[in-house]
Amino acid sequence: MYFALKEHNVSASLVELEITELSVMTESNRVSTMLARLQEKGIKILVDDFGTGYSSLSQLHRLNLGVLKVDQSFTTAINKSNESKVFFTAIITMAHALGMRVAAEGVETLAQIEILKSLQCDEIQGFYISKPIPRRNEQPILPKWFFPVKE
Repeated sequence: MYFALKEHNVSASLVELEITELSVMTESNRVSTMLARLQEKGIKILVDDFGTGYSSLSQLHRLNLGVLKVDQSFTTAINKSNESKVFFTAIITMAHALGMRVAAEGVETLAQIEILKSLQCDEIQGFYISKPIPRRNEQPILPKWFFPVKE
C-alpha cells in the first residue's frame, strides 16, 4: 500500500480504510500490528457496519480507530422508536469519549438527518445525499452549514 501511495503521490492522510466490525473483534496480534502501522503512516481506520456484531469496547479503545460507521439498519429505525434514538445516542457518546467520529450509514430522509444532527453525529452517508454514481463523476458534497463537521 505504501508503494502505491508514493507511486501516485497521494498523502496517507487522505486514505480511509474500512474494515468490518467482525474483523476488528476477531483480530489477531498480526492484524492489530498491521492496523497500528497503517495508522502511524496517517491512514484512517473506519469500523464499517458498527452495531451488527459483538463489539468489545476494550478492543475499540485499544485499537484507537478513527470512525464508527453505524449500520443502516439502526439509521432506518432512528425516527421510528425512542429505543433506536437512545441506542444511537449511546454510540455517539461512547465514540466521542474515545476520540472517534461517528458516521450514519443509509440516511434516506430529512427527518433522519435532523435527528442525527441533534445527536451530534459527525457524518452521514446514504441515498439522501446521492444514489451510487460512477467513480469518474464528481461526488456530491453538502455544504458545511447543512451538516457541520467538527474540526
